[in-house]
Amino acid sequence: MKAVLKSQVPKMTKTIPKDITASLRKLLNSHGHGFQYAVLRRLEQLHTDHKSKWIIDGVEFPVFAGGQTTHIDFILKGASGRTLLVVECKRSDPATANWCFVQAPYTARNPKTMEVIFEQLSWNELGLVTRKAIPAYANDPVCHLGFELRTGNPGDGVGGRNQAINDAVSQVLRGTSGLLDHLKESAVGQPKSTQLVRVIPVIITTAEIFITTADLGSADLHTGTLPSEAISAERVTNVWFTHNRSPALKPTPPLTGRADFNDLSSALRNEFARSIAIVNSGGIDDFMSWDLEEWLW
Repeated sequence: MKAVLKSQVPKMTKTIPKDITASLRKLLNSHGHGFQYAVLRRLEQLHTDHKSKWIIDGVEFPVFAGGQTTHIDFILKGASGRTLLVVECKRSDPATANWCFVQAPYTARNPKTMEVIFEQLSWNELGLVTRKAIPAYANDPVCHLGFELRTGNPGDGVGGRNQAINDAVSQVLRGTSGLLDHLKESAVGQPKSTQLVRVIPVIITTAEIFITTADLGSADLHTGTLPSEAISAERVTNVWFTHNRSPALKPTPPLTGRADFNDLSSALRNEFARSIAIVNSGGIDDFMSWDLEEWLW
C-alpha cells in the first residue's frame, strides 16, 4: 500500500462554526430526529427494566403505500409475536402543542361509542393472504375529531399550517398499510400453516392531549353554535382516535367479511374506519405497561 505523505493529508478544522452547529440542531429538532430516538431509548429502557413487553423490531422501516414510499419511524413487536405497533413520533410546534379531541355523536348507523377497529392479516395452509377488520372496546369514549389549539408560546414552524394531527394520522396509516403489504409479500413461500398478526397504529407526541365528550348535536340549529356549558376539556395522557382513512391508503390484501353493496355503514366500518392510539410523551410508561395484547386478543 502506497504511503501517504503528511503534506498530502488535508488538515481538518477542529472547531465547527457556531452557525453550522446551530443550523444542524434546528434541523434535527424540526425533523423530530432527536425526539424519535429519545422515545426509542426510553422504550428500550422500559423493556430492559421489565416494565414493558414490547421490543423494538425495526427503525425507519421502508414501505410503499398509497403510491408513495415512506418510512415507519419504528415498529414494536409484542411478546407473542402476533401484535405489531406501527409508531409515528411527532414533535409538535410549541405554538400549537395543545391537541384537543372530540367525540362525534354520529359516525355510522348504530354507532358503538367505545369501539376501536384495527387490521388483522392472516395466511392459511393454502397460502391465501387476507385481512379483516378487528373490533375491540376501549374503557373510555373514542374520539373522531382532532384540533390544534394555540398555547401562547412562540412557535418554531414544526407543525406547519395547523396540519400536524392530520399529517401524523395520514403518515401512521400509510405506514400501517405499507407494512401489511410487506407482510403479504413476505408470506409467499412461507411454510404452509395458519398465522395471524394484528397491527395497531400509534402516534407519540410532545403535544398535550385534551378530550371532551361534548355533545356536538346540542348546537343551536339556527346559529350553529354550541352552548358554553357544553364544552368541558380534560387533560389525558392518551386517547383512541378513529379516522376514516382515504381509499388510497387501504392495504392491498383482500378484505374478508365484506358488506352488501348498498350497506354503506358496514362498508365504512370494515373498509375505512381505523383507530389510532395517540400518546403524550409523558404517558409512554403507562401506555407501554398496559397489556395491549391480552386486551386485543
